[in-house]
Amino acid sequence: MPDLDWTNEYQRKATLKDVAKLAGVSPITVSRFVNTPSSVSDTTAKKIMDAIEQSGYVPNAAARQLKTSESNVVYFVVPSIKNRLYASISHELMLLLSCLGKSLFICEYNFQDEIEDMLILEIIKHRPAAIIIASGDGMKRSVMNFLRASKIPVIQFDRVNNKIDCVATIELDNFHGGKLAGDYLINKGVKEIYVLSVNTKRVFESRIDGLKSAASENSVKVNIVNSDFNFRDKNDSYTIDLTGNTGYFLLNSDIANSFLTKNTTAMTQVLAERIISFDKIINSDFIPFKIATINYDMSEFVREIAQKLDDIFKRVKIKQTRSVIPVKIIYNK
Repeated sequence: MPDLDWTNEYQRKATLKDVAKLAGVSPITVSRFVNTPSSVSDTTAKKIMDAIEQSGYVPNAAARQLKTSESNVVYFVVPSIKNRLYASISHELMLLLSCLGKSLFICEYNFQDEIEDMLILEIIKHRPAAIIIASGDGMKRSVMNFLRASKIPVIQFDRVNNKIDCVATIELDNFHGGKLAGDYLINKGVKEIYVLSVNTKRVFESRIDGLKSAASENSVKVNIVNSDFNFRDKNDSYTIDLTGNTGYFLLNSDIANSFLTKNTTAMTQVLAERIISFDKIINSDFIPFKIATINYDMSEFVREIAQKLDDIFKRVKIKQTRSVIPVKIIYNK
């Protein structure tokens, strides 16, 4: 390999041509390797990698993007990365994208509309290959307009906001899940159902509508209880009714864990059978009883997102713009 006198100052400013000289190949070959490592032989790749390491060369992604109008970055925008679904999907997508020479940047807006708006405006400046988002209810119209004008492909999943322009949506069959929950509780003989909810409207409305559909067919009363079950104040959890006529539909795993933590000591298996949650109960080991949950195959979310990203990368029309993930009843034990 040719020998060059590399000073620290020069190393910081090493160029693609410098790498080519060190590796004994053409600049075009180095460029091909940087953009698509599999496009050169293993022997050539090793020479180039050795030269990059020796020179301290850093590929300029911004310059490449300006030249090719392409980005290797996908943004993943969610309300909370602690959520079981979002954490699992982000992990699988990072592995998938790394195999394609692309990166996943994860952004969390903590259920705050102002933070979501700020993140979207900042992401637009970077012109990513795509944005995958579980959006909140309160994105400003001006931010939606900027997003639309950017023409960046947007995939909405789980929390779908119909006001946001996107190339595809992927969501759970929330209505059917609510209907399954209603039918389950009614079959247990309940005469009144309490739905434990928070103020996240779109996703929960579909689940509640499904439950109401089952309840109306059987003249069962439905009560909606909105409170801060999500993460913080355990004292705000709802206390179970020990009579035999009341059932409970817990609208997500956070609500379920809060509710069940408070009521475990008062519960029996008979009472547990009058409870059903949507989403798998995360900390189910502390619950000594069998609890029904509405669940889904998380890998289907990943497959659907991966397929739509593949179409975006290939610049072909997305074949299925709306995907609905099926749900079913399972038990925590």
